[in-house]
Amino acid sequence: ENIISYIDILLKAEKLHGLLLIGDAGLGKSQTILGYLTEKKAKFHYYNNYSTALAFYNELYNNRNNIIVLDDLVGLFQDIKGISLLKALLNTTEERIVRYESSSEKLKVPSQFIFKGKLIILLKEFK
Repeated sequence: ENIISYIDILLKAEKLHGLLLIGDAGLGKSQTILGYLTEKKAKFHYYNNYSTALAFYNELYNNRNNIIVLDDLVGLFQDIKGISLLKALLNTTEERIVRYESSSEKLKVPSQFIFKGKLIILLKEFK
């Protein structure tokens, strides 16, 4: 019930860009959020397990106007590049510019873009 209230606030608030939910496994965080976003017909991208920062950046660009749901994507929190991307997504400036400069051929999108979506981070624990 509280999770639904938090999601509603996030969806309606212009200057609120993200939500962090931490709780034990099996509480239904993921199921509740994904079910509610589907019910609301919200455009979202669900991302779980592991990702490199570069692969995540490519996905962010492709979903730059959507809600991004990160479900225990702990690899990003252990990588300085991942942390930098998360900071850019949650920036409080009017335009949230996200950048990833790389000479890698794996960068398949522009090296910078404006992120207009929202971010929901679900964690079992945070260390």
